[in-house]
Amino acid sequence: MKVYLGERSRLFRAVLTRFGHRARWAAVWLLLLVWIVTLMAGVGGALAHLFLVFAVVVLLYELLAVDRPA
Repeated sequence: MKVYLGERSRLFRAVLTRFGHRARWAAVWLLLLVWIVTLMAGVGGALAHLFLVFAVVVLLYELLAVDRPA
């Protein structure tokens, strides 16, 4: 049984998709900024590089994530 959810549902799904895309990019920029600051401050040693690894993981997810069309 298929339920028609209407125009509002499609619009809401499109907004959520765009929000997710922007949130992932914001996370990447934040992780890169934290990585640079920790390197400059000399805090964390080799563990500081995990921020770079996390940023790459988020970018790979962004690349591989399949967004359903609105």
